[in-house]
Amino acid sequence: MGLRRRLALIVALIAAVVITCGGLTAWGVTRSVLRGNVDDALRAQARSFQEGPRGFRDRLRQLDRAQVSPYDSPYGAGPDPAAGQDPGGYPGGVPAPPARLGGPAEYAQAIVADGKRVIRGDVSLPVSDEDRAVIGSGGMVGPRDVTVGDAHLRMMTVGLPGIPAAVQFARPLNGTDDALRTLALVLLAVGLVTVGTAAVLGRGVARRILRPVSDLAGAAAHVEATEDLGRRLPVRSDDEVGELTRRFNGMLARLQGSRRALDRSIEDQRNLVADASHELRTPVTSLRTNAEVLLEDDGSIGETERRSILTDVRDQAEDLGLLVSDLIELARGDAPAREADEPVALDDLVREMVTRARRDHRGVSFAVEAEALVVCGRPDRLGRALSNLLDNAARYAAGDGGAVEVRVVPGPEDSAEVHVVDHGAGVPEQDRERIFDRFRRGDSARERPGSGLGLAIVRQVAATHDGRVWVQETPGGGATFVLRIPRQPDDDAAAEPTVPSGESATEPPDAAG
Repeated sequence: MGLRRRLALIVALIAAVVITCGGLTAWGVTRSVLRGNVDDALRAQARSFQEGPRGFRDRLRQLDRAQVSPYDSPYGAGPDPAAGQDPGGYPGGVPAPPARLGGPAEYAQAIVADGKRVIRGDVSLPVSDEDRAVIGSGGMVGPRDVTVGDAHLRMMTVGLPGIPAAVQFARPLNGTDDALRTLALVLLAVGLVTVGTAAVLGRGVARRILRPVSDLAGAAAHVEATEDLGRRLPVRSDDEVGELTRRFNGMLARLQGSRRALDRSIEDQRNLVADASHELRTPVTSLRTNAEVLLEDDGSIGETERRSILTDVRDQAEDLGLLVSDLIELARGDAPAREADEPVALDDLVREMVTRARRDHRGVSFAVEAEALVVCGRPDRLGRALSNLLDNAARYAAGDGGAVEVRVVPGPEDSAEVHVVDHGAGVPEQDRERIFDRFRRGDSARERPGSGLGLAIVRQVAATHDGRVWVQETPGGGATFVLRIPRQPDDDAAAEPTVPSGESATEPPDAAG
C-alpha cells in the first residue's frame, strides 16, 4: 500500500473515530434529555397526585376488599353504566381524577395493600414487590422501564401517606425510541458520508503534501539511471519536507563535489603514473646499461672508469629508494600517529638540513638566518619536511649559482616559522594551493626531476604538528614557502631540546656546498 493510500486511510479512520464518538455522544445526550423529560413529568404528576384530589383519597380509605375484587380483571376498562356504575366514578362512588388518575399520564392504576388493582385504565401495569412496599408510605419507586404487550413504557409508583393504597403512572417510550432510532440512522448516514469525504480529501491532501517527496523519489531515480548529480529540486516550503529537500540538494552538491575531487584525484594519479614511469625509466635503464657494461667487461675498463660506473649505479639506486620512500611516507595517511613528540631546536634542525642540501645541490648557495626557537614534534618528520622544501627551492633556483635563503623567525600566536626563499620562476597564483596536493605537479615541473610528492609530504607533516604551510610570491620574482609550527609551551621550556646529530650546523650562512 502506497504512502498516499495509507495517509488517506489514516485520515478516514480518524474521521470515523471522531464521528463515532460525536454521534454516540449526541445520541446519548438526546436519549438522556428525552427520557429525562418523561421522568420529570412522571415525578411532577406523582407529587401533584399526592397533594390532591382529597375526595379520591378519602374514598380509598373506606374501600375494603369485597368492594375492590369485582374490578380486578387484568383487562378491565373502568365503570360500566349498564351495571349501574356511575360513568363519573368507580364502585362506592369513588370519583376518578381527570384523565384517569392524574391527567396527562396515558396509563395509570391504583393498587391496595395486598397488591390488587382497584382502579386502572386501558392497560394493566405490572406490580412488583418494590411497588407494594411503598403502599401507604408516601414513598416513590422508579421511574423504570416496563413492557406491556408491544408497548415500551416508563413507569413510576407513588405511595399515598396514611392510605393503604398506591398509584402507578406510566408514559409510553415508543415515540422516544422511534426518534432515537431515526437519529441513529441520520448520524450513521452522516458519518458514512463524512468518512468517505474525509478519505477523498485526505488522498488529495496527501498527494499535495507528498509532492515534494515524489519529486525526491524521481530525482533519486534520475540520479540512479543517469548518474547526473547536477539536478536540484525547488524548495517550496519551510516545513520538514522543505528541510528534507534542502538536505537532499546539499547531499547532491556534496556528492557532485566528491565526484569532481575523485575525478581530479584519478587524473592526478594518471599524471603520477606517467611521471613515475618517466622517473623510473631513466634510473632503471641506466642501471641495466651499467650492469651490462660491467658484465661484458673483458678487462679493458680501467679502475677509475669502473668506480665511476659503480658510483652511477649507487646514485641511481638512491634515486629509486627516495621515490619509494616518498610513496611510503604518503601512504601513512593525512594524520599518522604522532609518537614520541619532544622539544626540537628548530634553528639547529634547519642548519643541519641546509648542510645536507648543500651537499646534494653543489651549484646552489644557501644562506641561513635562524633565531633560537624550540618547537614540539618529531625531529625525523620535521627534518623530512624541511629537506623537501630545500630540495624544491634548489631545483627551481635560477640555474647554476642560484641562491636559496632560509630564515627561522617567530610567528604569530606563539608559533615559529621557516621561510625558504628562491628567486626562480615562482608559482602561478592559481596553483598555489594545488601544488600541495598529492600527485600534483605544475606544468612547468614535468620537465624537472621529482615525483610530485615532496610538497604533499610537507603539508602532511605540518598538519600532524598542528601547523600549516603555504607559498607566496618573492619580491623581485620567485617563490617563498612558509612552514609554521606551534612553539614549545612555556611549562615545557625546561626540557632539553633535541639537537640534531651528524654534520656540523655551524658553517657560514653564505657558504656554497
